[in-house]
Amino acid sequence: MVFQGDCRHSNESFNEHKNMFDSITSQYISHATLVEGFIRNNNKLLRCLFIENSNFINYIAARTFSEKPRVLKRWRVWIRALEKTVMNHSDQFDICIAIIPKGYDDKFKELYNYKCNPCVRQIIDLSGSIDEIKNNFHKTKRQISNSIISKSKLTYRISNDLKDFNHFYHDMFIPHIKKKHGDLGIESYEEMKPYFLKGFVLLVSCEGETVSGALCVVKDKTLVFRRTGVLNGDEKYIKLGAQNALYLFMICYAKELGLDHLDTMNSLSVLNDGVYNAKREWGSTVYPDEESEYWIYFIIPKFTDKISQFFEVNPFIIHQKDGLCGLVGFNGDSCLVNGGAKELNKKYYAPGINNLLVLTPESEKAMKIPLSGHD
Repeated sequence: MVFQGDCRHSNESFNEHKNMFDSITSQYISHATLVEGFIRNNNKLLRCLFIENSNFINYIAARTFSEKPRVLKRWRVWIRALEKTVMNHSDQFDICIAIIPKGYDDKFKELYNYKCNPCVRQIIDLSGSIDEIKNNFHKTKRQISNSIISKSKLTYRISNDLKDFNHFYHDMFIPHIKKKHGDLGIESYEEMKPYFLKGFVLLVSCEGETVSGALCVVKDKTLVFRRTGVLNGDEKYIKLGAQNALYLFMICYAKELGLDHLDTMNSLSVLNDGVYNAKREWGSTVYPDEESEYWIYFIIPKFTDKISQFFEVNPFIIHQKDGLCGLVGFNGDSCLVNGGAKELNKKYYAPGINNLLVLTPESEKAMKIPLSGHD
């Protein structure tokens, strides 16, 4: 899959839109890239070794470094020899990020410090009344939803008309994605049409003009929100509330149908990713991506302040024996972590993530902070 800053709508899984690897041999051979750059917002020089066959390096580099990092070395490695590769180069990097097929997990279970799936699933529980569901929204989304209902001129309709799907695909989906991410990994009309034929488009209008849309399918008492689009990719419609209205109206329509959940599909496993947070604010519960075929391993030869700074910029959702957990960096006195627990809770809590592991510059062992709610 192609990684971008907000992963499009992030309704594609890591594997779904494109094969991550270009051939079967990539199950056995991986690219290795050693890069060096200054961590964003400070002058620490960080070296990262990426072992992967996607462009995840671009996503992480754009988030991590203040400018494009310098490539020190590129080569190819046998995945089965990952441990040897890491040992031979452990004095050359601060952190190794390896994306490895899950079939190798038993072989490398002693190698990594932390691991996660590339994506998580985010699903909104529709139990209770609309007002009870809204209580699970974050404060800003409650205010926005109330404003859409009481003040805006936004309305919605459901369509099974192929003309409406064509309008959605060509005039909303394509320009919206192109504006955000260029021509990278755009899903074809032929790929999307079968989902429409099994489902429908929900179209949001303002004073008679259709301004946004969502491609949806009903499956097992769940409304699946597959793709999104905004008319001409125009920011003025986003500011008008066209994207927020999609979520609210899908929730309302799913309740009309008597459904149990709204599945917003996958988002990157990064706690401060824009798409992940947008879904979080609508009250979604976070689940592991059970369909993922890969693990992301974080291999850390030595815990230093640069490692806590890396995870401060890139807080990941990792897998632990007791479920999903946030891994974040905190570059202050470790004594201040517990005092800042309320702020961490507000910043990162979501149903499905009940704890944070907080790395500080002072200790190799992360501090565990329980999470219990938001605003």
